[in-house]
Amino acid sequence: MSAMNELARCAALGVALGFFAAAARAQAPAAAPEVLSLRHAVSEAVLRHPVRLRAGHEAAAAGFQRDAAEWGRFPTLTVDAAPRVAGGDTPSGTPTTTVRLEQPLWAGGRIDASIDAARSQLSAAESAETETRQRLAERASLAFVGWMHALERVEIARAGAAQLAELVRYVRRRESEGVASPADVAIATARHGNVLSLATALRGALERARAELEAVTLISSFRSGVPVSVPAYPERGDAQVEKEYLDNSPLIAQRRAEAEAARGQAAVRRGQMLPRVALRLEHLSGQSAALGAGNESRASVVLQFTPEAGLASYSGYQAAGSRVEAAAAQLDADDNELRLRARTHWADYAATRAQVGEIEPQVTALDAAARSFMRQFEAGRKSWLEVLNTHRELVDARISLSQARTARDQAALRLMVNAGAFWPWLETLPR
Repeated sequence: MSAMNELARCAALGVALGFFAAAARAQAPAAAPEVLSLRHAVSEAVLRHPVRLRAGHEAAAAGFQRDAAEWGRFPTLTVDAAPRVAGGDTPSGTPTTTVRLEQPLWAGGRIDASIDAARSQLSAAESAETETRQRLAERASLAFVGWMHALERVEIARAGAAQLAELVRYVRRRESEGVASPADVAIATARHGNVLSLATALRGALERARAELEAVTLISSFRSGVPVSVPAYPERGDAQVEKEYLDNSPLIAQRRAEAEAARGQAAVRRGQMLPRVALRLEHLSGQSAALGAGNESRASVVLQFTPEAGLASYSGYQAAGSRVEAAAAQLDADDNELRLRARTHWADYAATRAQVGEIEPQVTALDAAARSFMRQFEAGRKSWLEVLNTHRELVDARISLSQARTARDQAALRLMVNAGAFWPWLETLPR
């Protein structure tokens, strides 16, 4: 019998451990990929970042507050129970119980106003969560593009260092043959060291870009990324960009909802200065003998008014009115800030796009010049210093082009996120 009990306990323990393991697997985050895509990075940032989780809980809390406000239309149940009254050393009378049900009939508009304010607060919280998602998507996409281009610049520096290392070997062979001087070798070695130093600095920038991407996506095990081509943003005027930003801004929607909530709170404060009318149903049982024993039920319409000390109610109403003005001013301030942001983002994109267009021909020309100068050097028409200068200028131009493309793509992503074109485009990318 004891063996059977032991077997049953082991089986129960195994089932419990299985449930715990399943729960742990359900709560654990999905395994991070070694190759990260932009779509996956944005998804992880939006779903798992603590800032977004906090905004989601705030929206849930606002939903419960709206439900609590809507319950204000329903009757209120009150139960009062009093013990027996003691007279001298001997208790007398019987316990008294009062059950009261009170249904508000008119409350000066405070119930409807509190419900409207709670609904506006819920809309504001939902818009705040949407704003958080938008900001996280913007941060994740900018960090991903910055990291990918930082990888590209490290590879450019490595390729440039490899080319200069080949030139160092070439000039050393010429020195051993007696056709090049030690100064030529020293110059080539110094240029090679400069490019190696540049590669080290770019690797540091790459690590910073990776750290930023890890911080926003909460993923740390990726090794490489899926290349992404950010589309060119259509030509727009400043007024058109401002309109797109305003129409797609969750922050503006949040401020408008907060202004409505402030007006609702002002209406609540105004209603609190007025009396309430309610229908009251009471049932009294177990009255004392002096008052007459027995039960009694009664219905009445009551007028209730509880003024606060002095002019506190009026001061509270004035404070609520000032909050309405403050919310309206905050809406105007955010509207102005958003317009400025729209103009700035569009100006940045136009400038960086033009910069890319100017640097690309320079890279092509320097690449052709580097090959041509090497051939002319072997023919004796160019100096060794001109060959080295051309190679270093080519490396610098390629890095400058990569940096300009980074700035252009990030500016385009800012425009896409804030103008509402980002999410449809993101759905077309690979996971």
